Amino acid sequence: MYELIPETTYGNNGYYRLKVEGRFLTGHTFHKDQLPKLPLRGYGELRHNGWDISTEWAIDADGNVFADNGAHGGPLALRTPEYLLAEAEDEGESKQNELRKLLGLEIPEPSWAAKAREAGWTPPADWKWS
Repeated sequence: MYELIPETTYGNNGYYRLKVEGRFLTGHTFHKDQLPKLPLRGYGELRHNGWDISTEWAIDADGNVFADNGAHGGPLALRTPEYLLAEAEDEGESKQNELRKLLGLEIPEPSWAAKAREAGWTPPADWKWS
C-alpha cells in the first residue's frame, strides 16, 4: 500500500513523504504541485562512482519520472526518462534496462551483441532483448 503523508517537520510546507507498506521511505519527498500517481511502478536509489550521495528516484503509475538532484535529499521532481537513464550510468547496462522496462521503453541491443554478430551469431527472428 502506498500513501502520501503531509511532511510537517517544518510546518505546512507543501511537501509530502511517501509511505510504502506502512513505512516511510527515507528522503522520498514530493511537492504538492508534482505528486506522483500511485501505485508506483518502481522506486529506489542510484549510486554514483566517486560520489557518496545517491540519486533517489520513483516512476509513477503513468510512467512519469521523479528524481532528486543528488543534493542531500532534495525533493523528488519531475524529470525526463533520459535524465534517469543517464543517472543510472554508473549502475550499468542491466540497471538501465530494468528502468527502461519500468518506463515501458524498448530494451536496446546489448553492448556484446555487435561482437557476437561479427563472429557470425544471428539471433532468432523472435528474439527479445530482456
